[in-house]
Amino acid sequence: MPEQSSKSILLIDEDAETLEKLQTTLRREGFQVLVAADGQAGLRLAREGQPDLIILDLLLAGIDGIQVCLQLRQNESTRHIPILLHTALAIPSRGPKGEFALAPDQPIISVDAYMPKPTDLRRMVELVWAMVEPDHPYSDQAGEIVLIVDHDSNQRANIARALSQYGYHVFTARDVNSALRVTQDAQPDLIVINSNLSGSRTIMSHARRTYYDPAIITIMDQDTEISTPLLEDVDDYLPQQVKPWQALLTVKSALEKLRARRLNRELTNQLRQANHRLLETKQALQGQNQELQVTNERLRVLHNAKQTFSNMVVHDLRTPLSAIMGALTLLQMDHTLHLSQRQQETISGALAAGRQLVRLTDTLLDLQRLEAGQMPLTLEPLDPNNLIETSLEQFRPMLEVQEVHAHTDLEDNLPPLLVDWEIAQRVIENLLDNAIKFTPPGGEITLRSRLDAGNVILSVQDTGPGIPKDQQQVMAERFGQMPLDSVVLRPGFDLGLAFCKLATDALQGRIWVESEIGHGSTFYVALPTDENQANTEMTTPGS
Repeated sequence: MPEQSSKSILLIDEDAETLEKLQTTLRREGFQVLVAADGQAGLRLAREGQPDLIILDLLLAGIDGIQVCLQLRQNESTRHIPILLHTALAIPSRGPKGEFALAPDQPIISVDAYMPKPTDLRRMVELVWAMVEPDHPYSDQAGEIVLIVDHDSNQRANIARALSQYGYHVFTARDVNSALRVTQDAQPDLIVINSNLSGSRTIMSHARRTYYDPAIITIMDQDTEISTPLLEDVDDYLPQQVKPWQALLTVKSALEKLRARRLNRELTNQLRQANHRLLETKQALQGQNQELQVTNERLRVLHNAKQTFSNMVVHDLRTPLSAIMGALTLLQMDHTLHLSQRQQETISGALAAGRQLVRLTDTLLDLQRLEAGQMPLTLEPLDPNNLIETSLEQFRPMLEVQEVHAHTDLEDNLPPLLVDWEIAQRVIENLLDNAIKFTPPGGEITLRSRLDAGNVILSVQDTGPGIPKDQQQVMAERFGQMPLDSVVLRPGFDLGLAFCKLATDALQGRIWVESEIGHGSTFYVALPTDENQANTEMTTPGS
């Protein structure tokens, strides 16, 4: 047994058989061995134990090997520790610093060496010594462990000599008791046992009961009849008076079968664990799905309650609002009151604000009908310039109160629009209302019309603070709101813009905005003309 080394090695692997095998082999070489069966424990032992080498598998429960490697490299206390990757996964070509990624969408990790599974113990020991202590001489007998059990000392010695020369780590025993002790201590990968030895079946049964399940070769007389139980217990046979070359070839063949069996068992175990994790994930997702269904049902109930409440509020607002508007109108029309110019202006401003509140309540109701596709539309030819002029006239009192100047730039001889007059006018009024809201006193608003590609483009331009680029799509979102820290100092986009978006969609038009910080905003509405609509219907398939 080699002297105890001062070097320590950390094994991080969830496979118990691999951990046991590597732990036994490396301790036999004199190393101090730390063992972790999951990534979290491995990271803790790496930080606390500061090993000279970490042997890491990628397939780990919880924190997988990729994340373990990344955290080891990112931690100041562990980034210097060399990492030997030991996994059954195929590793692509590595870069000059050991970096690679399992897939394009996986993070890049860096390791110092790589060895595939199933474990080649001889290569593993060679590589470990080369990494932790390159100048240390290691034994050539560092390969798989072979136990030869034979009462024939000459035959036992000949077989041991041949296998040792090939690099196997060989133990020998002359009786059952000695063999059982070696089996327990060394855990051989392969046992060569003479069937004529008293108690040979005891050793075979004991070996098969162990979890590492070694390969077994029995030495038999050529004329011995092979029983069924014996067939189940052994992997191969050798004749009495074994020749060294026969032993070598048979041992190599049996160990190849053993490696294939262990790989199959390891992959089966990994598959079972992966299926278990998938089942747990599926159950968690099913639970989350049920929670989402319950949440969606609650949201649906709340949405319906909100819609009902909104309708009730809007309808309840109409009665007092009508009374207020009627009273203001009577005051304005009663010439016996002899109102001063200032009082007349105050009443006109109150009526303008009242009409704005009426539009707001109408918008709330119409938004719901537009979203539900229940808004009745009466399409008729309409002069687009008349649409702008009528809307502007409605806002004269508000323009005067806000001290905002408005003028028009209208193209003559435009073709008539084919739209619902009331809906189209409310779109322009909402855009004009929005422009007044964001234009400072003394600012200007320009309303334009022009013909473009069969559509009439109506626009409302203001000289307000403008809209940031990343917020110019907010008008497409119902109840969109500008950030509180933006350049806009007044309340953000209101229901009017949400109505404009849904209304122009219903009229087969479109709406968009162009804006620059410090240079105001321009809202555009493209609506179909009567002629363009007729051409569209004539070219519609099946018409």
